[in-house]
Amino acid sequence: MNRRKFLIQGGAASAAVMASTSTLARAGFSFNSNKTINIGVIGTGDRGSGLIPFINEIENLNVYAFCDVIPFRLEKGLARTNGTAKGYTNYKDLLNDKSIDAVVIATTFSEHSKIAIDAVEAGKHVYCEKTLAKGYVGIHNLVAKVKRSNVIFQTGHQYHSSRLYTHVVKLIKDGKVGNISAFECQWNRHS
Repeated sequence: MNRRKFLIQGGAASAAVMASTSTLARAGFSFNSNKTINIGVIGTGDRGSGLIPFINEIENLNVYAFCDVIPFRLEKGLARTNGTAKGYTNYKDLLNDKSIDAVVIATTFSEHSKIAIDAVEAGKHVYCEKTLAKGYVGIHNLVAKVKRSNVIFQTGHQYHSSRLYTHVVKLIKDGKVGNISAFECQWNRHS
């Protein structure tokens, strides 16, 4: 399955789960099939702006606003909706917008847990891109905050859940690669 197809199907599946009345009822979200769910995208780099067209293909979802601290990235995000969305340079201003129901967090991962905690406190449903948080404290604080809330929280794990990685770990744990004296790894993106 290619990435585009995965994102569309995964987004549709996530939307279906979020739109299920039992899930939203548990989260205290009143939903009727005609309600448009307004999404705020925090971080409009490659990942955040790349999700925009897929979100807008899903019925009853609308990319309503963007936030980025880098002006050209914010402009890139706004251009993906033909200027129909609002733009913010401070994510807290976006979170204070009562028209926004949920947020996508696609910033640098060192900021994920802080922004996600603030989003949960603002009562926004959250889709947080991978990696969830930097360090145990960030993860612990975020999980604790979500458990005490009524929001729906989902995190993305594009590479961390790959069968390739779990297969290699199993080979190492089973002693099938011998004694490891050094390990070098690269990930080359964009050619």
